[in-house]
Amino acid sequence: MKKFLSFVLIPILLIILITNTSYARFVDMEYPPNSSGNADLTDEEAEDEYSNELEQQNTSAEDFIDKSSNNYLKSLTVENATLSPEFARQNERYTVTLNDPNAKTLKISAEAEDEKATIEGTGEIELTDGINNLRVTVTAENGNVRFYNLTVELPYDQSQLRLNSLEIEGIVENSNNEKISLKPSFDKETFEYTMEVSNRVTGLQIDAKADDNISVRISGGNSLDVGENTVIIELSNMNDETQKTTYTIKVTRNEDNSNNTILIVSIIAVVVILIIIIFMIKRKK
Repeated sequence: MKKFLSFVLIPILLIILITNTSYARFVDMEYPPNSSGNADLTDEEAEDEYSNELEQQNTSAEDFIDKSSNNYLKSLTVENATLSPEFARQNERYTVTLNDPNAKTLKISAEAEDEKATIEGTGEIELTDGINNLRVTVTAENGNVRFYNLTVELPYDQSQLRLNSLEIEGIVENSNNEKISLKPSFDKETFEYTMEVSNRVTGLQIDAKADDNISVRISGGNSLDVGENTVIIELSNMNDETQKTTYTIKVTRNEDNSNNTILIVSIIAVVVILIIIIFMIKRKK
């Protein structure tokens, strides 16, 4: 009998103990999980409260997410004009060629890749004679800025003022100046020129002569960068400043090729020495 009671009671006690432990854990457990203090709510109320807490957590997380750094343009167009080169998001410099070279305004349109980025410098822009440097600014959500630069060149409205002569020499450090030729040759009725100079020419000495009543102002040419440089010679009437004539010179300074020359000479010298050594070895044999 005792054995029977022990056999029956012990399992019953174990069942009661396990049941009590499970119940205690159930009571202490938050319902739904992570919804503290909701155990005394109905199932529906607890679920609503839990959903609200999740929504608050998500909103709070969004506030700390890093802001976008995308400051690229998706498109860039100029009405009645052509961009060179064609638009590409990573290219930040363009030359604008107007369909009507006498136009005095242009309209720039642009769209950012990121809708949260802001754009400045678009819309209708007034142009002046000569070179116009325009800029479209894209500011990302996090403040990062990118500039897209556009250059538009309009012909000058020339007055009756003219140069009588124009001579140019290239300034070479620690050496005599170099005589430089214009292309085409100077003609007082020709207002645009080009020239090419060697790398050792660092600046230009320009002698531009006009009549005594004409003021001559020269911009550019004092210091030449490698590549293209622009020199502008502007004439104005001393008695009437509204009368202006402008001569433009595009100057290309070549790159320094001295290192390449030294390298080539060195290679030739090494080859010659090797040939002599091989010849001498064969001769001894």
